[in-house]
Amino acid sequence: MRGVQNLRVGFVGAGRRAVHHVRAFHEIDGVELVAVSDPVELARQSVMEEFGIDHGYADTEMMLDQHDLEAIVVAAPPHLNVVAAKPSVERGIDTLVEKPPGITTEEVSELADLAAKSGARVMVGLDRRFNPWITAGVRAVRGRGPIRQLVGEFHKDPAEFFGRGLSEDMLDALVFESPIHTFDILRHIADSEVATVSAHAARRRIQYRDVHAAMIMFENGIVAQFTANYTTGGRLERYEIHGDGISAYLEGVSEGWLLVDGERQELKPDSEARSWELQNRHFADCLRSGADFSPGCDISDAVKTIALGEQLLSHTE
Repeated sequence: MRGVQNLRVGFVGAGRRAVHHVRAFHEIDGVELVAVSDPVELARQSVMEEFGIDHGYADTEMMLDQHDLEAIVVAAPPHLNVVAAKPSVERGIDTLVEKPPGITTEEVSELADLAAKSGARVMVGLDRRFNPWITAGVRAVRGRGPIRQLVGEFHKDPAEFFGRGLSEDMLDALVFESPIHTFDILRHIADSEVATVSAHAARRRIQYRDVHAAMIMFENGIVAQFTANYTTGGRLERYEIHGDGISAYLEGVSEGWLLVDGERQELKPDSEARSWELQNRHFADCLRSGADFSPGCDISDAVKTIALGEQLLSHTE
């Protein structure tokens, strides 16, 4: 249903990541939090009590049978997002699915084809596209001319992923977990098709691929350097955006600054909201207005991001 004003929203998943989404939608006027599904009773009861959701289900199909919903938000364990999103997409319900929406182009293309068949619109939770520091940096650099070069990094301690029941395939492709934000935003900022990728992946500290480096050339001439690892003792995310006489340096991504003609200048984001808050509000606004998801990542665009991720893994030592 397009152009609805009062959104009846259901949630698939009640874990830590799902709570961020529920909280964000709870703050949006005109959104009714109708129901949540999660096989873990304690998790879904906790979400229901905190946010005043009246209906909880162990099974997503049952939730969809019982309620007329305009939107579904899927935030399952990362290797299950694609499976968890299929019931709502099959029924033609507009769906926001957390990243990754799959870890192969085959999986994500299947979901995209399903959406095209049912009429569901599917947006993927690649929220760095809405990060106020990143968008401010891009705007500042483009204000002086074209972007020339990009740098993106995302590093994490691998320990946080053990004991969470992730599949072996997911553990060996953790580049699709947090670092997907980085290579997606590099592709999004470049605003061009990928021309060539020179990549290297290796298994060093753990038995899964935990070291990644790549040089990505885009058809418009922008070059991007990508680095990610799971060997470190903590989280680090940073970006560089270089143009003509100007560079933006972004840390966190919750702070940043500009270097303009050799002088350091302040970078001023236009919002203090978190990326996922802005993303979820945009999703709701698009459903109300019928507008497309741009700059958000719709499922057809996500296929290209996943294809780039596969190229990053194609050369494994």
